[in-house]
Amino acid sequence: MHTPRFLASLILVSLWLSVAPRAFATSYMFTTLDAPGSILTTASGINATGQIVGQFSDGTRTHGFLRDSGGSFTTLDVPGASSTEDIGINATGQISGRFTDATGIHGFLRDSGGA
Repeated sequence: MHTPRFLASLILVSLWLSVAPRAFATSYMFTTLDAPGSILTTASGINATGQIVGQFSDGTRTHGFLRDSGGSFTTLDVPGASSTEDIGINATGQISGRFTDATGIHGFLRDSGGA
């Protein structure tokens, strides 16, 4: 005789198998993001208007970037930094991230009205 635990497991597996094929059949669209002049580009954040932030390397240092919803890239480096990584962007366009300078690694918040 089968135990209740075995029967419950059997029911769960059969339910999963009936739903799983539909979950795996979902298709997605991928968009390649390459900052101009980069050898490596990484996207880190996106907001509801489609602005994307991240970082890219040009082979000598790491720069932050903002890609607007139209596809234009803007390099965003903290002044005096040897590297900048833009990590997140909110609905008002404020960007958070980290940068490295001669004194260490620091966090930053860039207001969309700032330079």
